[in-house]
Amino acid sequence: MDFIEKYELAYRMGVSKGFAPTQIQGMTSEEIERVACEQGVNLPVSYVKFLEFCGKSRGGILGAQDIYFPDLCGIKDAAMEVLSDGGDEISLDGYIVFMMHQGYVFYCIDSESEDPQVFGYSSVESGGLVAEGVGFSEFIEHILIEGF
Repeated sequence: MDFIEKYELAYRMGVSKGFAPTQIQGMTSEEIERVACEQGVNLPVSYVKFLEFCGKSRGGILGAQDIYFPDLCGIKDAAMEVLSDGGDEISLDGYIVFMMHQGYVFYCIDSESEDPQVFGYSSVESGGLVAEGVGFSEFIEHILIEGF
């Protein structure tokens, strides 16, 4: 069972137990292509699955994070500014910036593998990209089900 199937199961179980259903909305293939063009790379399979499932809305979860379309447009440029503010000269070529938190923390993945490792960066702690120790699907599974 992949991370989207696990989320769908948890979602259905919650609704069946009386939790209010939330608005979940995926992105169109044209919107996904726009994100790929802005990032300048091909998008990994796991990230495309996420965008197709809930790339526009996960119904209130991650409200303080820039992770949904259209906030994804320009997010890589914003991440470059965060790097500059932290005093770090790190290239994001070949990376996809998929989430930003309050303008000083961002998360990225490389574009080379199906379920790439997640790296984080904070301008407060600066120094470089930090491996989160999990792949994208596990990272997203955790935040979709448990919150950020």
